[in-house]
Amino acid sequence: MNKRPLPCVLAGFVLGEVWMWQFHGTAALAALYLAAIICLIIGAFRKSSLFVLLAIGIIIGGYRGGVWYQNKECMSYWKNKVECSMQGQIDEMNQNEFTYSIVISNLKIEGNPQKGKLLLYLKEKPECRIRSRILIKGRIEDFELPTNPGGFNQRAYREGKGILGVVRNPEVVEIRLGSFLLKDGICWIRERSADYIRKYMRKDISGIGIAMALGDKAYLEDEQKDLYEFAGISHVLAVSGLHMSLLGAAIYKILRKCGFGYLVSVCSAVPCILIYTVMTGMSSSCLRAAIMLLIYLFAELKGYYYDLPSALSFAAIWLLYEIPARLFDSGFLLSFGAMISVGIVCPFLFRIFQYKTGVHKIRDGFLSGMMIILCTIPLSLYFFYGFSLAGVLLNLIVIPLMSFLVPLLFFGGMGWTVFVPDTAAQLSFKLAELLLDTYNCLCKTVERIPLLYVQAGYRNPGFAMGYYLFIGILIVILFIIFKKKRKVFYITMPMIFVCIIMLLNLTSRKDCFMTMLDVGQGDGILYRSNTGVICMIDGGSTSEKNIGQYIIKPALEYYGIRKVDYWFLSHMDEDHISGAKELLESGYPIRNLILPFRKNVSEKQLEIEKLARNNHTKIYYMKQGDKLTLKNETFFCLYPKKNGKTDDENQN
Repeated sequence: MNKRPLPCVLAGFVLGEVWMWQFHGTAALAALYLAAIICLIIGAFRKSSLFVLLAIGIIIGGYRGGVWYQNKECMSYWKNKVECSMQGQIDEMNQNEFTYSIVISNLKIEGNPQKGKLLLYLKEKPECRIRSRILIKGRIEDFELPTNPGGFNQRAYREGKGILGVVRNPEVVEIRLGSFLLKDGICWIRERSADYIRKYMRKDISGIGIAMALGDKAYLEDEQKDLYEFAGISHVLAVSGLHMSLLGAAIYKILRKCGFGYLVSVCSAVPCILIYTVMTGMSSSCLRAAIMLLIYLFAELKGYYYDLPSALSFAAIWLLYEIPARLFDSGFLLSFGAMISVGIVCPFLFRIFQYKTGVHKIRDGFLSGMMIILCTIPLSLYFFYGFSLAGVLLNLIVIPLMSFLVPLLFFGGMGWTVFVPDTAAQLSFKLAELLLDTYNCLCKTVERIPLLYVQAGYRNPGFAMGYYLFIGILIVILFIIFKKKRKVFYITMPMIFVCIIMLLNLTSRKDCFMTMLDVGQGDGILYRSNTGVICMIDGGSTSEKNIGQYIIKPALEYYGIRKVDYWFLSHMDEDHISGAKELLESGYPIRNLILPFRKNVSEKQLEIEKLARNNHTKIYYMKQGDKLTLKNETFFCLYPKKNGKTDDENQN
């Protein structure tokens, strides 16, 4: 009898779902069920529950994956039509910078029931509540796919939340008021708490406080998010197991220490966990943590042993059955990947290497942090094109401080209620600001050491399979080498990291390529030579905003590029320089700036030159007949003329 059936079911579920995502239709489902039947037969002959559980998972996962794909196909039928009427039940309402977004479910399109959810963008907030029915007319559109390397895949992100289409500026025909009082009240509390934090915390860090306490990243600035990602502590900006343990588990343990029974303690903690889960937006990491904590409390109540692999598998099956597209969501994969590394891989390695935990807690934390990075490197490279080594050290400071920071933010965020005096709430915010300033100071210190962030570039799923196989073989080799000295396991971890860096270097792209970026009305060309010299030719747009941050920089990161060697600007029109100007302002490393030689220099060129000098970028000028020679390539300048007189800058 298998003592842990759920991990086997989960493995089969994932196999079945992935199969149906790759091969659609009745034939694919029949082939999958045939494989499940073969597993059942093998299990019956060998009297092994492993194959039976695997078959059960394959059947459930294949069925659910097939249904989800069918729902997407049905929604595709309605997309991009001229106009259709639709109605649904309001699940979420969010205020954006310029629009108001609503998510509706329980859809009917032209009177036909439709599974999935729709995202509506409205110019004004409608007079309605959660669970109201809304009737609209509009055009259903698909979410855009990225047109540039490194671009944000909005379709995959939205599908991970169960949203299959978007309707922009629909005509609201009718609203039938309904109310889900509990969720309405929770959303109202969230909005009031966010407003209170923004009012009394410093503007530059209030967005971080709201993200940590309420899981709302709408007020988080991009610079702050990038800073935390570079330092390897961006996980503190997402509500996860740490927040749940500080809230739900803390309430349970405090009540137990005060002498209350298991039933009272559990019944007091469970509503707090559920309310906080709804309040923070029910992200994948938050739901995973909530489900696992509820299982832990149930085990405590019944006197059962809490098995982490089984709880983790149950949470994964639950979330994937609800929305199969979560399997390809970065938040879902990184959350479960981190838990697998800490809760399963680490204990296994500690056991086989006979490493005793609890003797040196700092060293234990250091090894666990390294193991999280090792296990999630393929995911980080697939979604973010790099990973931070600094997080191993910073998390030893950051995570213990979170035990004080999050309660301070909780307490201060309730300052608008009668239960928390304004003076106490503001004092709480002052202490929280000190801790957040400490975080920022640590992150900025790490930012000055570029080697602590490995910008290796995009890696495909095939790399992940080879990577985990390589790690497994490497661990076996190290186990054989240190078989007689297993207590020096902590020495093997840096050796593994060195091997990983060598592997990344061997698999990095070293060929010559040119990419013409889609910048809308403008121009931007990325070129890499055979010898690794990086050149940018122009980089601007008048139709797209912030292309430096959202188009050029992500493309450079996608290819594992950390600096530009030569940036050519043909002329000073905005649709050729806006992205370059933006990156120079942000301090992005650009070694050399190549400008056209002119007798009469424009104000825009003077501004660009000033930014380049502030960025420690060398400036060179080219005219007709000049050439720039690299090792194997030569750039010839055809225009402007040698006398510096230019009739039309567009000819440069």
